[in-house]
Amino acid sequence: MTKHLLNYLFAAVLLVTLFGCSKDDDKDTAPTPAALLTAQTWHGAKLYINGTAATDNAQIKDILFDIKTVALTFKDDREYTATYSQIHEGGVVEDFRDEGTWDLIENNTKIRFNFLPSDSEIKKLTADELHISSVLENPDGDITFELRFVK
Repeated sequence: MTKHLLNYLFAAVLLVTLFGCSKDDDKDTAPTPAALLTAQTWHGAKLYINGTAATDNAQIKDILFDIKTVALTFKDDREYTATYSQIHEGGVVEDFRDEGTWDLIENNTKIRFNFLPSDSEIKKLTADELHISSVLENPDGDITFELRFVK
C-alpha cells in the first residue's frame, strides 16, 4: 500500500510541476483592447465611404478631412486627441485639433468618442492596425465611414 501511495504522490507532484501556473504565464496574455488603443498614436491610412475607397477623393479632403493627416491618440485616462487637416481647392490646408473623452462600449466592440458622429464599431484592433466604422444618419440614406489606421 505504501508503494501505491508513493506512486500517486509522485504522479501528483509531476502533474503540478508540468502543468502548474507560473509567473511567466502572465506575460503571455493578450493585451486588452484598451491597452492596444493607448499603446501608440494611430495614423490614418485609408478611408472607405459606403464600401468605396475614398482615401484620395479631393471632395472628401475638402469637406471632411484627409485621412492621411489624421493622428489619433487615446490616453489611459480616457482622454483622446485627434489632429487632422482639410485640403481645400487650390491646395489650401486647414489644420484642426479635437479633444475629448473616449470609452469602449458593448463588450469592447465599439468605441464612443466625439471625433466621429456616432458610436463606432471596432472592425479590427491589433498592435499594428485599427479599423473603425461609423454610420452617419442621413435622410437620403445612411452613410457608412470606415477609417483604417496604422501605428
